[in-house]
Amino acid sequence: MVRQIRRGVTIFFGVFFLLLGVIGGFLPVIQGWIFVLIGLTLLAKEIPWVHHHVERVKQRYPKQAEQLERLKQRLTAVRSATPPAGERSDTTPK
Repeated sequence: MVRQIRRGVTIFFGVFFLLLGVIGGFLPVIQGWIFVLIGLTLLAKEIPWVHHHVERVKQRYPKQAEQLERLKQRLTAVRSATPPAGERSDTTPK
């Protein structure tokens, strides 16, 4: 049940970011390509044909795929280093 909810939320946000990226392609205020990449990344986790196309693009552009992988690793490291809400990061008493 939780897996189905998580899958639905992931697909919803993937489509949302993809549409936001398409709209952003026509508006000078929003950088649309960033949102398209976010949407495709989210959708690739849940939809096999999107995953297939993302992998083909990674094979065609290996240098950019490597840069994207390093960015993912950095974001994961930052996310794991961030303390949960409610916890203090410093240990000095007030």
